Amino acid sequence: MNLHVRLTTACNAACTYCSCGPDDPVKLADLPSVDQVVSGVEWLLQKTLPKGAKRHSRIDLEILGGEILLLPMDWLEQCIRGIQDSITLFAWEQSIGCQSNLIAGPQKVAKLVTIFGTAIGTSTDNVRDYRRLAGSADNYRRKNEVGTRLVAERSHIPGVVWTCTRGNEAQAVKEYEINTAQGRSLTIREVFQGANGVQRIDPDAYADALVEVWNRWFLQGTTVVNPLYRIVQAILNNKAVGCPWWRGCAGDSINMDANGDIYVCQEMNDAELGKIGNTFDRTWDAEIWHWLALRKARIDHSCMSCDVYDLCQGGCMLDAWSNTRDIYAIPAMCPTWKRIFRTVRRDVDHENRQEIIEWIGTLST
Repeated sequence: MNLHVRLTTACNAACTYCSCGPDDPVKLADLPSVDQVVSGVEWLLQKTLPKGAKRHSRIDLEILGGEILLLPMDWLEQCIRGIQDSITLFAWEQSIGCQSNLIAGPQKVAKLVTIFGTAIGTSTDNVRDYRRLAGSADNYRRKNEVGTRLVAERSHIPGVVWTCTRGNEAQAVKEYEINTAQGRSLTIREVFQGANGVQRIDPDAYADALVEVWNRWFLQGTTVVNPLYRIVQAILNNKAVGCPWWRGCAGDSINMDANGDIYVCQEMNDAELGKIGNTFDRTWDAEIWHWLALRKARIDHSCMSCDVYDLCQGGCMLDAWSNTRDIYAIPAMCPTWKRIFRTVRRDVDHENRQEIIEWIGTLST
């Protein structure tokens, strides 16, 4: 199960598509106690145990903001260590990572490496001005580059997430070229419809861009590029890709917000869709949980007969909701993903699988 824990909504940057906003550094007096956070996570893991199970098979934990470097670092470290101990009680396996813009002084960045090691990711926008610091995209880039160098000197080259917005689809190719030249893994993702009010991307233009990235990356790339890497792995291993192609994400994903609110994922939290409860006051809405979980069995009938259903699984419920106000409907991005899945499967099936496996093994993360 994916467990997302957002410890603050405060941020020192201003990204046009983000549901969080610029704020002053977080004061310790404004934070919940470490015990409140840790016990809340433990309670949440217990509530989401599969029926009859003593433990989750695996918990993949990601710590998010806002910007976590605004948090008092000793408080953050105590929270992370406590959460890890709780996960040990409720999962056979676990992983942990964080997402940060890496804009902070060297001591804070070094402390982040101490806490998370090689599991630190960041965000990029090399061409447009969607990510800004103090009103300047160049300022954001400079500060992020400094933080990235500090992490690289101490641990690893952080992978980057690039978020595609409407009218910006073709930039995916440029972001691929820039980041692969720097030896950085890249995750390309479309903007979600949360509290930001941005326009959704154009499905056809986004498909064009991803196909172009695929044509440059497949059997030629040197770094991991998602979601393409995950799609190839799913085809090679005959399994579903996972989020955001996840008809059964209720039960496979859970998000705890900074105020304790519980949603299936961070994006549904931002869209205020399907609030399940609150860890701090120990509330749990079983009716909402059941409504979300029903999507495992109530996918649109046309999805079931689709040739890429094994990979897509009906797609993202938030994408379906944003398009139709029905979590069981066909997502708006369906045309994009049909084209991508078919393109990747065609090319993978055309090549020697052992050569693909060997190439995948050479990719740096």
